Amino acid sequence: SSVCLKLLAFDLLEMLLLSAFPELADVFKQVHEEKHRFGELVK
Repeated sequence: SSVCLKLLAFDLLEMLLLSAFPELADVFKQVHEEKHRFGELVK
């Protein structure tokens, strides 16, 4: 589905950005934690 492709694209983009800019790791970690918290609110 298109949602699955979008998630895959975001993961690939994240990996590329992390390999280019390792200092962004903390930012991505924070985003993942926020996303997880938001997911719990939606349920």
